[in-house]
Amino acid sequence: MRRWEWIPKVPKVDRFHIPKRHIRILNDDERTRLLASCKASHSPSLYAVVFTALTTGGRYKEILRLRWEDVDFNRGLITFWHTKNGRVRSVPMPDITKKVLQERERHGPRLFPQTTLWRAWDTARKRARLSDFRFHDLRHTFASYLALLRSERSRKPSSRHASTTCGFMPALARMIKKPPASRTRCIECKSR
Repeated sequence: MRRWEWIPKVPKVDRFHIPKRHIRILNDDERTRLLASCKASHSPSLYAVVFTALTTGGRYKEILRLRWEDVDFNRGLITFWHTKNGRVRSVPMPDITKKVLQERERHGPRLFPQTTLWRAWDTARKRARLSDFRFHDLRHTFASYLALLRSERSRKPSSRHASTTCGFMPALARMIKKPPASRTRCIECKSR
C-alpha cells in the first residue's frame, strides 16, 4: 500500500481472535428430554426434523430443504442435494427414522413445508433444560454416537473389515431408541 502511496504508514492491527466453542454432545437423559419436548411442541414438524438430524447427521437447512423424492424408502437412503459445500450427499436412513418420516402427511413436494423452525426449536430446547445446546450440536451428537459404535465394533473380531457406515445404522438406531446408560459420553471432554 505504501508503494502506491495510498496511505503514508501501514497501521498495526491486532489479530481478531474467535474463541473455539465447546462441542456439546447429548447424554441419554438430555436426548430423552429433548425428543419428548420436541414431540410436545406446537410445531408438527419439529420432532421429525430433530430426529432426522440426530439419526443422519444432516444439517438444519439440508433437512428443511428435503423433498419427498430425496427420501428413498425402499433403499433406505436420504439424499441431500443442497449441502453447505455444494456436493450432493446420500446417507443411510435407519429403519426408525424411516418410520418417523413415513408417518408424516404429504402436503406438497417438500418433506417439511415450514421454512423455519427456530422459535419452536428454541422453545423445545428451553423446555428440555438445554441452555448451551445448538441445533448443529445434533450433528456432533450423531458423529459421537457413530464413532462410539465404530470403536465398539472394531473390538469384535467378526466385524474387523466393516468400513462403511451402513453396518452401523441399525445399531445406531437401537442406541438412540433405547440406549444403555453407560454408552453416551462426550468424546472431547470424556465426561458422561
